[in-house]
Amino acid sequence: MGEYQEGKSLIINCLFNKYICKIGKGLETTKEIYCVGSYGGFDIYDSMGFCGDLMSPSDALEKAKGFDSVIFVCKGSDLKNYKLEFLKNLVNEEIPFSIIFNVNSDKCKDDESETENIVCSIIERCNDCGISPIPILDKEILCFRPHYMPNIDKLSRNKRFAPNDITPSLEESGILHLREFFGKPKNASLNLSDYLSIFIEIRKYSNGIWDDHITEEECLFERRAISKRIKNVENRMSDLQKKISEMEKNLRRLKSLETKLNELETMGSETLDSIRERLSKIEAQREESMKKIIEFLNEKFLEINKKITGAKR
Repeated sequence: MGEYQEGKSLIINCLFNKYICKIGKGLETTKEIYCVGSYGGFDIYDSMGFCGDLMSPSDALEKAKGFDSVIFVCKGSDLKNYKLEFLKNLVNEEIPFSIIFNVNSDKCKDDESETENIVCSIIERCNDCGISPIPILDKEILCFRPHYMPNIDKLSRNKRFAPNDITPSLEESGILHLREFFGKPKNASLNLSDYLSIFIEIRKYSNGIWDDHITEEECLFERRAISKRIKNVENRMSDLQKKISEMEKNLRRLKSLETKLNELETMGSETLDSIRERLSKIEAQREESMKKIIEFLNEKFLEINKKITGAKR
């Protein structure tokens, strides 16, 4: 789900690796909400975008209530207020969702730092509003780069998406993350099934309808999901610890440089004071020498003057 022309149908085509959703320009290319197919045990639905002629955000929210989970797609430079309000309403309605940022603008295609800044801004805005999307494996927000898909020209039927001076890479495109999220991850990350099972059990607890007669199989499933989640947190903690250690090293280096700069500044200050003192002494010596020279010349002048006067007499 998302606003019109955000790349929802294109992402579905890339997920299934075939052209099954129509791609177009203008307002809503997709005219209805319909099941595209099944992937990883989930029925995948394509949806027309809201804020066009066919569906408002409030209509989209009502449609979202009929789904187990929502993949919210956005692109551009900011998460506008009406989009943020839609996500807040998903939270209020207890509808789990994930976010995909479609890196599909000329501004972001070749500028990784700009993409990172936009994603960080979206995360920050969500955090400020108490919005916590389901991460797609290890990505709090998945960046999807359609221009890295090897066959994007066929999946979009639009040559402007064709790679230009870019080496096609499924890994760089982000589509493998999405496929593993719907299916079976290669590592210990949680997939959509794991999150939904946890979400359902949490909702049971909150509604007071927890079944005490849980089967051994269900118990093992819950343990596996929780164990994977703990492992994921531990991996993140390990990465954070490494980053903290690196930051501490950099901080020590900065402090060392600061100490050296202070020493140089002190030495420079002492050197300047020493130079000023020497210049003052030289100036004083020069004045003293000039005084003596003038006195000597005056004496000689008087002697010569006396001799001249005596000779005239």
